[in-house]
Amino acid sequence: MEKFLTVKEVAQKMSVCQRTIIRHIKQKKLRASKMGHWRIKESDLEIFFNANANTKHEK
Repeated sequence: MEKFLTVKEVAQKMSVCQRTIIRHIKQKKLRASKMGHWRIKESDLEIFFNANANTKHEK
């Protein structure tokens, strides 16, 4: 079974604020599921990260 990450965990991994992650989710740039709170599959995070590897992320 694949591991799900919280918005906070993803924000820490990417060195951005949690609001940035929520914005990416709402803009449908980062896939996530709402299970009470937003949850992101590790594989979806990897896809997002690879697609955006050459862009500057907000801190």
